[in-house]
Amino acid sequence: MAADVKNKNIADGRVTAWHIDEDTNQVVIEVANPSDKDVLALRDRYGSGLVRVISGSRPITARKVTTSEKPIKLQKVSKSSIAMLDQAKSPSRLLDFAAYNSAVRIFTLDPNGNKIYQCTTAMHRKSLTEVVTAGHCGPTGATFYQGYYDQAASTAYYTDILGTVSLSIDGNGNPDFANIKASVPLSDQQYTSDVVNLEEYVATTQTSDSIKFVVGQSVCTNGSFTGYVCRGATVNAVDICIDTDAADLVCGIDRATSGDGGSIVQSGDSGGPILTGSLSAGAQVGGVIVAEDRFGLDVFTSEASRT
Repeated sequence: MAADVKNKNIADGRVTAWHIDEDTNQVVIEVANPSDKDVLALRDRYGSGLVRVISGSRPITARKVTTSEKPIKLQKVSKSSIAMLDQAKSPSRLLDFAAYNSAVRIFTLDPNGNKIYQCTTAMHRKSLTEVVTAGHCGPTGATFYQGYYDQAASTAYYTDILGTVSLSIDGNGNPDFANIKASVPLSDQQYTSDVVNLEEYVATTQTSDSIKFVVGQSVCTNGSFTGYVCRGATVNAVDICIDTDAADLVCGIDRATSGDGGSIVQSGDSGGPILTGSLSAGAQVGGVIVAEDRFGLDVFTSEASRT
């Protein structure tokens, strides 16, 4: 089936996600605007008792892409110069300094210099020498800055070069993640609001093999645009494959949905952490934000154990 989805051989290429429902021993196939013809064709191809077809939509990657009519200016800032910037406090998710925390905003520019991709960092590992984010945020070899983009000024403010992507993977049967080799000192702390103090950061588990989400598990998102948000979100599907606007057949993905109808993710949160456990008890990073659906009601995550 994976080959059929990849090659657009079924439902006219409108399959948006699929996974195995272990309770019913069925393959659940999500199709954009499924017709009776689609349902019959899928059941005929894979077995009527083995397939369940439901309506779905294509998830959108949660990176923030902005194109400028003129080249984007890069401006490095120091702690003393931040007071002049209206949008930023320091230290903060927008402009952090060594040792850098995770869940901060990062960006990379396209070679022409007129398009900027903003994302978030999920966690630090390998003895605080590696940063994890989403693979669709930038290819292998891309340079990431820690900072933010002021569209009105067509200026990207940054405190330092965070590092260079040593590995970027997205789709073709794989998860969506990237590893950045850090060029600055990193901390084991993570922002859970705009400014770090004793009440507003949390030490998180930096290893990538301790958590595997299960259906019904409560989670919170922590992107640099939306911030730390829970809204009663719970995991409702694990180990699924999705097609996004950036890549086909992105697998090893989990999905969580807001419990109160409010948004839990938006553009720019890609690469940020999915947390489980309370902040007071020591929350842990369980996944990396990769995509959204239904205006931020659904969040899709690559399990940290797969990055």
